[in-house]
Amino acid sequence: MSGPLSGVRVVDCTTVVLGPWAAQQLGDLGADVVKVEPPEGDTTRQLGPMRNPGMGAFYLAVNRNKRSIVLDLKQEAARRVLLRLAEGADVLLHNYRPQAAQRLGMSYETFRAVNPGLVYVGTYGFRAAGPYGDKPAYDDIIQAASGLGSLQASIVGEPRYVPTIVADKSSSMTVLAAVLAALYHKARTGEGQEVEVPMFESMAAWVMVEHLYGETFVPPRCSPSSTSSVSDRCRLINVASRWLIAPRLRSTDGVTRSAMSVCRMIARRMIARAIAAEVPFSYVAGDSVYGTGEIETMLRKAGKGYVLGVASNHVFRSWGKKQRVDGTATKIALDLPKSAWRRLSSGEGTKGPRLHDWAYLELADLDAGEYNSTLTGKWTRGLLIRRSIADDDDLAFFSTWCPKGTTLEKLVLVEGHRWAIEDSFETAKNELGLDHNETRSWHGWHRHVSLVMLAFAMMAVIRHHANAGPPLKKTLPRLPAKPRS
Repeated sequence: MSGPLSGVRVVDCTTVVLGPWAAQQLGDLGADVVKVEPPEGDTTRQLGPMRNPGMGAFYLAVNRNKRSIVLDLKQEAARRVLLRLAEGADVLLHNYRPQAAQRLGMSYETFRAVNPGLVYVGTYGFRAAGPYGDKPAYDDIIQAASGLGSLQASIVGEPRYVPTIVADKSSSMTVLAAVLAALYHKARTGEGQEVEVPMFESMAAWVMVEHLYGETFVPPRCSPSSTSSVSDRCRLINVASRWLIAPRLRSTDGVTRSAMSVCRMIARRMIARAIAAEVPFSYVAGDSVYGTGEIETMLRKAGKGYVLGVASNHVFRSWGKKQRVDGTATKIALDLPKSAWRRLSSGEGTKGPRLHDWAYLELADLDAGEYNSTLTGKWTRGLLIRRSIADDDDLAFFSTWCPKGTTLEKLVLVEGHRWAIEDSFETAKNELGLDHNETRSWHGWHRHVSLVMLAFAMMAVIRHHANAGPPLKKTLPRLPAKPRS
């Protein structure tokens, strides 16, 4: 369409919302936008109702006025095509994390070499040079981290999330403003430039008026009706995709310890009760939020295996094995040769097999009797690593404990089973029509999760009974005909 940006060409390599929404606005203003997608497509293609496969409502709402091309940027030939597109472009948008951009040959220097007038825009969750520069981010994380959620406590009495992707869309307008300013500079000087728009810093600036308020002055001039500073509000911490509120804890470390300890305590109690009740199970699989330590010891003493998520800085060391392992989980993963990885499915999802690249390192073989004198045999402690097919930097790490000789395929299926249960839990919640944002308040979280757990249990029982008995006949038997009078 015609508009003030007619003649401007934009190469949009972004996904989800932050970049695509900004690129869509540029298209609305008349720019020629070419969207570059990986072979599997933008993840938002699968979000929301759809009339045609891969054309979800969410994707359509943030990608109008664009042409599209598929490029697997892990391939050298595809990167050459992207460079050719950039040669004739005015703007290139991407949201690759800085390390991934360097590895893919997507650095500013690479593109400046072929087009000095290019406006190169990196849209990130956090400032690239900051302490969280290599971490991914989503709208709800930024709402919490920027303090936006805590502002609503002055109205409703507790922190609440804005029931729209406000961090994504507001930061996207910052991307739009930055691109327009850079294009104006180029029109005057002919020079391109590198632009960085981090979502967290953009939203922190957006809410700074309310957070500073009377503290703008020295000394502070606050009144009882003024908005309290972030440190005086409840902090919200994302815990395994569930949100808990840790009231009036003034340090980030304090909040983290409090929220994490709640989940770890619940996990320990659930495992202890299952063992005491002699519930028949072989493995426990858990997210990294639940920790290891005590849980590992409990399960080893009970003769149970586990696949437990750990942080990327968790240190692993091997002993008694030919392959020496010593370092953080991330370092170990990055040092692995290509031959160490295997592409396996962890089970069937709604969109087909859940395929990832997996690596498994055996660290030590130990006698089960060391933990419980009634147990015999060798058990293996190991490190399981999961890597996304689409992003080599997207890694997950698991501490494992299993009978010696257990295969990688078995451990992958154990982790996949946890994933499937979590998926079923979410499905039950959605089927009940429970509001996503309300579950993030303290009382709402308890109330709704309890309902979901009840519904999930009912669904499981109904399915069990349906499968246990003989199949029902498709038609009812005919009733005997009444004799005619």
